[in-house]
Amino acid sequence: LIKTYADTALGMTKSSRCLLVGNSALGYDLINLDQSITDGAKLKGFKLPFDSRSEMVYFFRRDRELKEYRSGLFSTNSCSFVLDKDSILNINFIDDDVYLNAENIRLDKEGNTIWRLELDQFGEVEPKEFLGIYQHQLLIACSDNLLLSVDVNTGEILHKWKELPGFEEGQFYKDVLPEPADFVLDKEAGKLIGVFSKYYFEIDLASGKIIYEDIRQELNTHHINSFRRMGNNPFTKDHFFVTAHAELDERPNVDLDCVLALNRNTKKVDWVHIFKDTGLGTNVPQITSTHLYQLDTEKNLYVFERTA
Repeated sequence: LIKTYADTALGMTKSSRCLLVGNSALGYDLINLDQSITDGAKLKGFKLPFDSRSEMVYFFRRDRELKEYRSGLFSTNSCSFVLDKDSILNINFIDDDVYLNAENIRLDKEGNTIWRLELDQFGEVEPKEFLGIYQHQLLIACSDNLLLSVDVNTGEILHKWKELPGFEEGQFYKDVLPEPADFVLDKEAGKLIGVFSKYYFEIDLASGKIIYEDIRQELNTHHINSFRRMGNNPFTKDHFFVTAHAELDERPNVDLDCVLALNRNTKKVDWVHIFKDTGLGTNVPQITSTHLYQLDTEKNLYVFERTA
């Protein structure tokens, strides 16, 4: 886990089979799971690709020949457009051929309306993140600390999470679930997992139970002050790969960024790398079966060999 080198990169997103690294204006290189970098023409015309565990990435581009904006889905497996529309903007590919647009309407793969998500009963809230699908449940993180389970076929709201009696962290998080948009879905375990401040969280989707654990003592052992905000962070059966704030004894009162592997079973930090000379911004780590990739704010791509 220690081998590291840096190369220039201007953006990074992930599908199930590869990483896309590059600049939206210039195009993206594909880094396949065997770590070979494509030498062919770059994928051009992408503006807002998003992280996905499917083979699809979302695109939004200007078609110069037609002189119009288009959006849809691009398959990194076939290297072809599987959905290319001039009228569907801000489309979200969730999973299992489920698409939702900015108006909270579920679409089929041809762009036809199936149902609209109604949130009026919860006041002025709006979806912030679509976390994925577990069995027939579409999991949606909303504003105002609200997390919803929605029937993917009908749009009916099945379950909601918001209140968390006894939890308190800072002045904004008392008796509520903190930052549901930061959770990620582990389908195999049937759980949503996440970290916040100095806590590790799990939500069991079968029982609806929320479990959290204060692990600040373990973090302090590794000079880690608190977790940073998440953004579709990767995980395995045993580890959760996240970024955090750190402070070294030789540089007191200096907020440093780090990337770490948190053991999901023991809640121990099995590996950590502290960045002493650069920050990480909103960049989150990405993994393949053999490597971990991390962008910093200077657009350097660090590559770590994984041993677990």
